[in-house]
Amino acid sequence: CEPTYAKPYFNLANTYHQIGKLEQAIEYYERAIRLDSNYESAYAYCGLAYYKLGKLSGALRNWEKTLEINPQNQIALDGLERLKNLKPR
Repeated sequence: CEPTYAKPYFNLANTYHQIGKLEQAIEYYERAIRLDSNYESAYAYCGLAYYKLGKLSGALRNWEKTLEINPQNQIALDGLERLKNLKPR
């Protein structure tokens, strides 16, 4: 039985994130987002998981969406600052 609201997926994603299973975390953050396209925290933490995996375009996409929903979201603001400060290789 699949949940029809986003919070259980977000909670499961956070659990995966905390134990370092970032691919699984992203999967469940994205499920939460599919059910609630304005789920600010899901976008923010999904961006963080992408960032930790080195998938910077995924991080950027999620953090930009976070800031569309809430321009003051500190996770997204900090994340975008980190991306700006990365030196090209």
